Amino acid sequence: MAIIPDVPNVVVDIVVDGDPLPEYLDEDDDEAVTPNSTTKYVECVSGSRFGMRTDFVGLERQHLSDGDAIETAYYVDGQRVDGTVLYMPKKLVHVHRAARYMEGGIWKEQEFSFADLVTCLSSAGSALSIIADTIAS
Repeated sequence: MAIIPDVPNVVVDIVVDGDPLPEYLDEDDDEAVTPNSTTKYVECVSGSRFGMRTDFVGLERQHLSDGDAIETAYYVDGQRVDGTVLYMPKKLVHVHRAARYMEGGIWKEQEFSFADLVTCLSSAGSALSIIADTIAS
């Protein structure tokens, strides 16, 4: 579960079939945890559909400075793919499973799914490098 130090009442998980995936922190990345962001990595199975679950653990109306709504933005591979507004106290747990986009004046959705992994030998020929796109096109 990803927890941002300055926002301890918000927990984010990547879920597959309703279960959170184990998360890993890159110990060599000095910017993986900052006061207002956290970056973690998950293992994936190619083709699996996933969602981003936001859980506002212990969040109460007095924690919100400007009313009773929370605006969320969802990023995959560093690119914003969607966002929504959640109103208190109706939705304390929200799972976002698709990116919304407009095509020809019509709103459409594309479910999040892990792309196939592509493996190749490194230039040295001794180490295996793994290259993955997180979201399938």
